[in-house]
Amino acid sequence: MLASVRGDIAENPQVIKIATIIPRDKSRLFSIERVRPALEIANEKVRSMGLLPHHNITVNFADSKCSIEIGMKEAIQFYVDREVHLFLGPCCDYAAAPIGRQIKYWDLPMITPGAMARDFAEMKASMFRLMTRVGPSVNSLVLVLMAVLYEYQWSKMKVIYNPIGQNYVTIRYCHIVADGLHYGIPGKPQYAKFEKEEEILTRMETEIGRENGGEFLNV
Repeated sequence: MLASVRGDIAENPQVIKIATIIPRDKSRLFSIERVRPALEIANEKVRSMGLLPHHNITVNFADSKCSIEIGMKEAIQFYVDREVHLFLGPCCDYAAAPIGRQIKYWDLPMITPGAMARDFAEMKASMFRLMTRVGPSVNSLVLVLMAVLYEYQWSKMKVIYNPIGQNYVTIRYCHIVADGLHYGIPGKPQYAKFEKEEEILTRMETEIGRENGGEFLNV
């Protein structure tokens, strides 16, 4: 009987369905065009090494457009169609957040090299317990900066950033990084906003001051 069951499994391998929700836009760091070849190589490695005997892995893609609404819509569609055992992505923080919150109710895991914001670590236990981040994050950046500040005994730091800067990485990437630094580095933060580009030079001396010369970080 056991031999019969084994034979049935071998003839009818179980299918592991991976739903990959990332941007189709080629300019994005984690675009479908960039990621698909890597997943195909990884899938072939799993097969050739016999890591998952009697299992087949299928990888389906959907365009998140780095959007909260569209990313969530695609995740729901995969779930309703019963086409997912594992979510890969989204990578963009704002697309990853709602799916990361929802998957605990579906009891489905999520792996992403993105989702870099500090909140994903701070709220891991309460909101994102089934999300696993495998890439760099703002949390690790804070630790590096803290080590640099400690090494050189610097006690003052100014972060100058454009809230919508570096959008090719993820939407509002510079804002996400600055927010993580603001809350992650201890101290009494001060805030100044430059409404126009010409204000940067005219107000630089007032808002930053000579006492901080050589001790600011530009993001």
